[in-house]
Amino acid sequence: MSAGWLIAALGHPSQHLHDYSLTQKTGLWDFRRGAYWAEWIDRLQLSLSGLPEPAPTLHDYGTLRIGDGSREADVPIVAMIGDQQAALFGHGCRHAGHAECTHGTASFVNVVADDTPPELDNINVYHAWSLPHPAPGAQRPAIQHTYCLEADTTVTGAAVRWMLQRGHWFESEAQLDASAESVADAGGVIVVPAFTGLNVPYNDHDARATILGLALGSDRAHVARAFLDSIGYQLRAILETIHDRTGLQVEQLSVGGGLSNSDIACQIQADRLGIPLVRPGEKETTARGAALLAGLGLGVWKAIDDLPPLPEGSTRFEPRLSADQRDHDYGRWQHAVRHVRELGENI
Repeated sequence: MSAGWLIAALGHPSQHLHDYSLTQKTGLWDFRRGAYWAEWIDRLQLSLSGLPEPAPTLHDYGTLRIGDGSREADVPIVAMIGDQQAALFGHGCRHAGHAECTHGTASFVNVVADDTPPELDNINVYHAWSLPHPAPGAQRPAIQHTYCLEADTTVTGAAVRWMLQRGHWFESEAQLDASAESVADAGGVIVVPAFTGLNVPYNDHDARATILGLALGSDRAHVARAFLDSIGYQLRAILETIHDRTGLQVEQLSVGGGLSNSDIACQIQADRLGIPLVRPGEKETTARGAALLAGLGLGVWKAIDDLPPLPEGSTRFEPRLSADQRDHDYGRWQHAVRHVRELGENI
């Protein structure tokens, strides 16, 4: 989970109240027991009094006074959430199996896992949000926790920067896209962009980036295409691992972040995954998620089902490869990964 966090108004929340997703981000909170790890806190010589008290996503976090001296207003802070979780919520991913991928320096895949956190050893399990859940006959609604799973590639945008700034293969991201789109496929070239290793499901940080399958007819366009293929292959490996470990089946992937601006990159990901990709016209999905939660906290909407859908303007990329072609190409990628990992062990 990346370092940012959002509240539903500009300013600082109470020092001693953080929502569950942000309390967990300290690395000191055992969300399964609902308590801090006393042994870990003692080892770090920290004081419990200085640590935040966990609270639901919708909560009275205080007020923010704004004004210019002549006019002032108290703005209530009624929601707090981590940024990846806010992006999920803003994309409309709110039920088990809904998923979103943010392409930045790396590509982060987040999948909603409902109200029971699975036991996983190589995929992060986080609080997504904690919202009131009315129970029949109860005087006060209970708090229902929703969890999400997160896994990431080691590099995406970082690899693009390497190709532009160090490899000097392309002058711009637009040129990389145009090159990839100028060829029908990668011409047998495979790029394994393990500049800092490989993450889920390989978890091999000794692996290093490699280009395989070069022939005399290969050029930069085939390398560009193979690199975009590699993003799709890594996302497939992540989603298949999540399905194998939890049974969660992702049937559509929402995307955001820098690489999602590329039509050819999105189409290749849909082709390699075999599921549709949806790129919303609304780019600020993280802020949108925080705003929607603030609306729930203020009673603008009574329940999640009442929330407005994403504005019109989304682009949908349908897979175009046959299942046989998709599996054949993925098999070659897996073979290349095995080769890269063996090579890393012997260097």
